[in-house]
Amino acid sequence: MNQRILSVVLTLVLVLGVFGASPLSASATTGGPPVHLFNISGGDIIVETDLGHAGRLQVTYGGGVVEDNIDPGDTIQITGTSDVQVADDPSCHVIVDGVTANITIEDLHIEVPNYTTPADNQPPFALKSGADVTLTVTGNNNILKSHSTSDNNAAKNAALDVSTGNSINIKGTGVLTATSGNMSAAIGGSNAIAAGSITIGGTVQILATTGGRSCGIGSGMNSTSTGMSIIIEDNAQVTAIGSEGAAIGIGNLSSGTVSITIKDSAQVNASGGSGDGAGIGGGYTNNTNGANDSQTIVVNIQGNANVTAIGGTGGGAGIGTGYNWAGSGNKPHTLTVNIDGTATVEATATGTGYNNNSPGIGLAGENGSGGTATIDITSPNVTATASTVAGKGYAPAIGASDPGVTPAITYPVVITGGGSGATASGSYSATAPLNINAGTRNGYTFDGWTTTSAHVVFDNAASATTFFSIPVDEVTISGPSTAVVGWD
Repeated sequence: MNQRILSVVLTLVLVLGVFGASPLSASATTGGPPVHLFNISGGDIIVETDLGHAGRLQVTYGGGVVEDNIDPGDTIQITGTSDVQVADDPSCHVIVDGVTANITIEDLHIEVPNYTTPADNQPPFALKSGADVTLTVTGNNNILKSHSTSDNNAAKNAALDVSTGNSINIKGTGVLTATSGNMSAAIGGSNAIAAGSITIGGTVQILATTGGRSCGIGSGMNSTSTGMSIIIEDNAQVTAIGSEGAAIGIGNLSSGTVSITIKDSAQVNASGGSGDGAGIGGGYTNNTNGANDSQTIVVNIQGNANVTAIGGTGGGAGIGTGYNWAGSGNKPHTLTVNIDGTATVEATATGTGYNNNSPGIGLAGENGSGGTATIDITSPNVTATASTVAGKGYAPAIGASDPGVTPAITYPVVITGGGSGATASGSYSATAPLNINAGTRNGYTFDGWTTTSAHVVFDNAASATTFFSIPVDEVTISGPSTAVVGWD
């Protein structure tokens, strides 16, 4: 009997030793891959290659303690709250250095202040040297890089740094709030650094806010992107806020390429904030400081995604480019936008527009800024609205601020009531009037065309064959353009 009591007591001691009193490290088996538990309160947590065991990982934590021989398929779980820190005493960062790892964060709170020595400043959570991380978010998590509005080096870090050459897949059921320092993306690149590959899925909820002059999700200011990819999928809910950089996309005064895909049933709210960036797409550009390289932007919105994209209050499209201030002195941007399936999209420009207003979807900028755009819309659930600041150059709902640019635009048209041989519903070019035919019906006489859409104009509504204008050059266009055949 005494041996049985002693056995129970020893078991309780072991359990409390693993899970009680916020240990800095522990291990547990949950029925799936083993879980290695770490607490950020003890200082930096570094996940890297275990040089003593081939193909394995090691984690350094608690000021230099090492747990090694970790299988890459195991889960590394990080929780806790970073200690209050003082200047020039850097600690409490998570660094994943050059390895593939499965990391779970649960109720993790990291706040990294600015240090007076720039070299001491690092992102709170960083992927380095080709790291590939599956990040599962559970509970309520907050990653904050304290920031300043000044241009000091101490302010310029992302919150969750995923720079070029690194990749992250964020999923889970929890909440992640990420706020960057100045000139940096909340999730993506720090100042002068582009982002790598970022995928957000599951049912995770994310709020990503730049600390200033960059993206919520994307590249840092003054960066050049090569192959940057941002995918938001599944049932993820993402709110991103930029400032001069796009909320999601390319940073302020930056160049290069980005591919942005929003699909499945993802919900996205993207705001260009107080600057001149797009809601989704590109950041502000000019030709006054040498940062005038072109941007190549591809935006795909698919499936049942629900997207609200608002350009910055200083200028920029809802979906498209940030405001291109440089006029003919700048290298023009290239934009491709595809919106299909049953995706619901509301793209709005709100900015003061410098000399021109900005389109809801398209190229925003000065006369002479140029550029090329291909905009293909097949979803019936799209609304685009240009900014309408008095005294500024006109911009269309879909198109370009520069009147010298004619983007290639296709837009959905619904034709109802047509007879044999009538023009079918579909997506048609909006760059020139569409030739439509009512067809014929035995025993009936054609009685004219009508529409349920605002601003639709027929060249001759009384003719069975006429031209039909798709009003993308109006301030607002919403839903398919309709043409209804009447019969008598």
